[in-house]
Amino acid sequence: MLDRTIALDIVVTMMIAGVALYAAVHRRPDVVPVLVVLSLVGFVGSVTVARFASVEPEGEGRVRTREEIAAEEAERRRIEAENEERRRTWALRRAQERDTGPDGDPDDAPDGSAR
Repeated sequence: MLDRTIALDIVVTMMIAGVALYAAVHRRPDVVPVLVVLSLVGFVGSVTVARFASVEPEGEGRVRTREEIAAEEAERRRIEAENEERRRTWALRRAQERDTGPDGDPDDAPDGSAR
C-alpha cells in the first residue's frame, strides 16, 4: 500500500510540474488555483494513506532484516528438531510396548515373542 502511495505522490508531483511549466511558458497566472488544488490533493492523499498504514498489523508488508530472517529460520529448525525428537521417542516407546507388552513385562508381548 505504501509503495502505491509513493507512486501516486510522484504522479501528482509530475502533474503539478507540468501545469507549472505550462503556466510559466504561457504566462497564465489564472492556473495557480489548479496548482494549489493539485498540491492539496497530493497532501491529503498521502496523509490519509499514512494514517491507515500506521494501524497496519505488525509485520504486514514490512521488509525483514537478514538477522530477523536468520532468527526465524533458527526458530523453525529448533521446532522441527523438537518435533522430530518427539516422533522418535513416541516410535521407540511404541516399539518397546510391542516387544514387551504395555506394562514392560516380556511375558505379556502380544506376538508371543517372549523368552
